Amino acid sequence: MDKVDPSGLDQKIKEVLKSTGKAGTIWNVVDILKAKPDEFQHCFDLANEMQNRDLVKLLYSFYPTKVMIEMTLVGAEMKEQGAGMKA
Repeated sequence: MDKVDPSGLDQKIKEVLKSTGKAGTIWNVVDILKAKPDEFQHCFDLANEMQNRDLVKLLYSFYPTKVMIEMTLVGAEMKEQGAGMKA
């Protein structure tokens, strides 16, 4: 994802993070992005990338309605800073 559109990826990550809460809270990426079933893979890939950056933990996914993530301390800090999304 990062190689295809790095700035778009960072923007989506910011969008997800701003809609989440403190470390330890659990969120559904599909709900946050108001994604349709055909966008499920994009939500999963986004959550996986966020996990690779240690912003969230990808807990589980269930096609086509759930990609559940848990906010990490790094993600919560990144959200509070609101900038510099590259981890």
